[in-house]
Amino acid sequence: LRSAAFLWIAVTMIVVLSLLGWVVSRRLAQPALPETALSDGAHVPRSVTTEPAPVAMTVPEAARPAVTAAPRNAVAEAPPKPVVHAAPQAPASAHKENVTAAVEKPARHGAAIVEAKVSTTARFSVLANNVLADGQARVDWTQTDNGSETFWNNAAGHCTQQGSGWRLPTENELAGLYGTAPNQGAARCGVLTCNVTTLFHLTAASFWSGTRVGDGTQAWTVNLHNGSRHAESIANSTSNRVLCVRAAAR
Repeated sequence: LRSAAFLWIAVTMIVVLSLLGWVVSRRLAQPALPETALSDGAHVPRSVTTEPAPVAMTVPEAARPAVTAAPRNAVAEAPPKPVVHAAPQAPASAHKENVTAAVEKPARHGAAIVEAKVSTTARFSVLANNVLADGQARVDWTQTDNGSETFWNNAAGHCTQQGSGWRLPTENELAGLYGTAPNQGAARCGVLTCNVTTLFHLTAASFWSGTRVGDGTQAWTVNLHNGSRHAESIANSTSNRVLCVRAAAR
């Protein structure tokens, strides 16, 4: 019996020691948390947050702004458009091509006399003595033609008789008149209409130019009814009339 009691005690101690060893080994296997010293000497793990909890601010109901929810189907009202006052329009008569102005007395600049403007368009102005100023080409035209068909030599002489500086226009100067008719209509030129400003007073459509062709036996003519150009004999053709031109003195 004594030997059996010792054997039981020995087995029990072995079991207890085994359990203690297992517990100690598990304990040592876990990593230790680093500690942080507090002001009172206590230690707490670093994973513990020591910051104070945020304090919730309570706003009184009276201080809160009132927010009114717009209905879902409401359409935002557009800001009022600024009122634009249209500029007063000029009377319809001011848009006519031939605007008649008061005739002024010629003003003297030294010995030269400046011809007063009687009427005007965007490009052409009627001066005194039946002279038509071309502001784009910077030349002056006779407002009327010679009134009859003539030879080329007679046409050149007609322009010379108009005074100093007057001559037959070049082919390009004449052609530059074509297409200047206003929207209201073209100028009358005999039984036809010419596509030129209505400030011209024409009796026919085809006119001599001072530009000769080849050996000089022909000269170019320009038809202001359709814009065509033709080379015609200066000695034999009498189917053209005359407009004269001079350099503008302004």
